[in-house]
Amino acid sequence: MTDQDYIKQRTKKVGDCWIWQGPNNGRYGTMGKRGVRHFAHRFSYSVFIGKIPPRMKVCHTCDTPLCCNPEHLFLGTQRDNIVDAYNKGRLVPPAPVTGDAHHNAKLTDKQIVELIAEVNAGSSKTSVAKKYGISDTSVGKYVRGEMRTQHAKV
Repeated sequence: MTDQDYIKQRTKKVGDCWIWQGPNNGRYGTMGKRGVRHFAHRFSYSVFIGKIPPRMKVCHTCDTPLCCNPEHLFLGTQRDNIVDAYNKGRLVPPAPVTGDAHHNAKLTDKQIVELIAEVNAGSSKTSVAKKYGISDTSVGKYVRGEMRTQHAKV
């Protein structure tokens, strides 16, 4: 039996997809062939299309992880696979972390409001900078609205 026949016998046609009917890991079809464990879709790609270069993923145009139809498979990097998932609405990018929750934030939103009020009341940028442990330049940027004031309730 050829490898192509083996794949065809272990799949069931559902629409245009060839759905793997053998074991799976909860997402992708798995199989043992020639003493090696394979993902069924990767094995199908190598049998019907050709060698898979190192670090390349075998992606699905149909978005069906158990599909082994070589016409639904294409090579891509991990980045290509993630971009494909975003473009198809399967992944939602995380919301950006902003304001005082950001890992580089030195001041809370409340401190920024206080800092701006102090400068507006006549305190020098140097004294305010010293009080909050930041540079004069940063104080000026907060006061001018160039740094994070869109998050602070000024």
